[in-house]
Amino acid sequence: MDFLLRGLPPDRGLSGLRAADIEAFVKLKSKENTRQSLQHVIGHLRAFLRYCGERGETTTGLDLIDTPRVYRGELPPRALEWTLVQKLLASVCGQSPRDRRDYTILHLMAYYGLRPSEVASLQLSSIDWKAGTLRIEHYGVIKVFNYRTERSGLPLNGASSYALRHTFAMRLLRRGVGIKAIGDLLGHRSLEATSVYLRIDIDMLQPVALPVPRITTA
Repeated sequence: MDFLLRGLPPDRGLSGLRAADIEAFVKLKSKENTRQSLQHVIGHLRAFLRYCGERGETTTGLDLIDTPRVYRGELPPRALEWTLVQKLLASVCGQSPRDRRDYTILHLMAYYGLRPSEVASLQLSSIDWKAGTLRIEHYGVIKVFNYRTERSGLPLNGASSYALRHTFAMRLLRRGVGIKAIGDLLGHRSLEATSVYLRIDIDMLQPVALPVPRITTA
């Protein structure tokens, strides 16, 4: 645990741990993490300090740490440029079973907006060949995206597999598809959830920008 390596005073140990030591560690971690990630760090730290307090290893109450507040919709969309997504798909050009599997996974997320968990749950029985439909369920997958982005050599550092789902939504929006229809395709239950995917599109805002009025002198 990072706290034991960098947050615990070596001269005092757990028994001499103080609130100021914890505050200093949280301040250190805040420089290395986003507020979203820092919430998880503090959550683990709280559980550890609560456990230590209950066993008498530390003073009780040290687990009462404030967490940063995160607001829904505060971050920009994670959508990628469509040309970049096409290049990523084109970089998976082999014919091995793994290449074919990985291409299909990325294609389903980019062209149909499926969640990684939904792709991972697909089986042959999920396909209705006569109706031409897929039955989607929920489980978990991410390694394929990370593996393929690293091998592609494309500027995708920091992008997650969910970026393909965001790209799908933004691509539909730019083609004039309504937000309700986009939300239905994404499987959202509310327009609010869909709006998070579409909250900023600078290129689409430029045509409606008004000119700055000039100041006239008498």
